[in-house]
Amino acid sequence: MFGRLAAVSLAFVSRKFSVFASEQSQQPQQLDTQLAGHDGSKGGGFMKIPGKILKPVNQTGGRSQAEVDFYAMLEANGGDELVHRNIACRSYGVQTFDGNRFLLIDDITAGYSKPCLVDLKIGTQTYDEALTGAARDERAAKDAKTTTTSCGYRICGMRVWDPVLASFVKFDRAWGAKLTQYNLRQGLLRFFLVSGPSGERTVRLPPQKTELLSGSEELNKIVYYRPDAVREVCSEIARINEYMKTQRRFRFYSASVLVVYEGDPSLPPRAAARLIDFAHVFPIKDGGVDAGFLFGMNTLLTHLTWIGNSIF
Repeated sequence: MFGRLAAVSLAFVSRKFSVFASEQSQQPQQLDTQLAGHDGSKGGGFMKIPGKILKPVNQTGGRSQAEVDFYAMLEANGGDELVHRNIACRSYGVQTFDGNRFLLIDDITAGYSKPCLVDLKIGTQTYDEALTGAARDERAAKDAKTTTTSCGYRICGMRVWDPVLASFVKFDRAWGAKLTQYNLRQGLLRFFLVSGPSGERTVRLPPQKTELLSGSEELNKIVYYRPDAVREVCSEIARINEYMKTQRRFRFYSASVLVVYEGDPSLPPRAAARLIDFAHVFPIKDGGVDAGFLFGMNTLLTHLTWIGNSIF
């Protein structure tokens, strides 16, 4: 798909091996912040070492190898602008642990005390240009049953630190798939809610803003939120969107934006966002833009703006 990527990938694995070798004494642990993706049911679930995530690579190649090749391209020749501009994470090649292959990627939650995370799959379709026929129709029908087709993004997983409960509240892929175009923004709002007051960064929703919670019995029980986190996340999403509006190189099918902010209300929110999941990236050959991705980002920003305007 990208010409010499296979050769670049081999050099990438060799060149980056020393990064992992120097950390071999640190035993990889199961990743506790995983929201979506590979669940380990076929062996080799997501793992972590300090500062890095070990993402499983399919032993037979396929889509996993396509992602390895794309990351290799990003790291070649001094690094791509997607990495330098903090749109994508840095990566460190493929390594083997306990018979399973992993791609090493920077962990954007490193340095956070209580990382709140949401995985947002962006775009109006999750199938790529290579899929045709009945398989394409089946995937399109699945997309239409979620907010992918109608809104251009869907929530694939979320975890929010609740300082009152002193635990993370988690929402899985199935929860996100049940959201519709009519309550997706309420689902996104849940990323910023906590069950009660906890310091000056946690604020009670004004009584006149109850319309924000309409249509959700679960949300009506939670009337405290993190306005500082809303502002930080909105800024990060806008930053990535500005880059995507100008890039003419790739279309990112079934990619996600992973967003994190500091859930400890005694600390600044310090939000960050990165583009992840590159198994279905295709070069743009028609001179256009990634319209499906941009549609989703615009909807996401509209929803964040709605949240901000409603509660500030």
